[in-house]
Amino acid sequence: MGTFKCPNTHYEVSDMTHTTKLDDHEVIDCVKMTAGLPRDLMVRFGDKWSLVVLAALFHGPRRFTELHADVGGISHRALTATLRSLQRDGLIRREEFEEMPRRVVYEMTPLGHSLRAPIVSITRWASRHRVAVQLHRGDFDAEQRERARRDKLRDAPN
Repeated sequence: MGTFKCPNTHYEVSDMTHTTKLDDHEVIDCVKMTAGLPRDLMVRFGDKWSLVVLAALFHGPRRFTELHADVGGISHRALTATLRSLQRDGLIRREEFEEMPRRVVYEMTPLGHSLRAPIVSITRWASRHRVAVQLHRGDFDAEQRERARRDKLRDAPN
């Protein structure tokens, strides 16, 4: 797996068994200084489907059709692209069985399983704060509508 070293720093993050802990400021500094792997992975987990697909695979190996049903709302094309990206990152494994009809199973790798705690934490946070976020969104949207209304009145010919 190797070691990732933040450029121009003493910060290092090693493989899964030997990780140097970084405090919050060090992580932020590291991400700011590099356009490399940490940012790529954060973007991966911020996309629309990756965390949902990973969470579905925490329950064990799944066939494509099972994942499609478990995730819900995802197109075949988006699921295929997400699975390929997760496989490329080493988070899931794809096993194809030579039988009729052909069977393909996706499962978590040890690296993928290492994301269980962070995904559970994010899911719990989202569950606890969903109503508050919805209220803030409503307030923000109302302010934006009011601002647009005022701007329209101000800019309207007299």
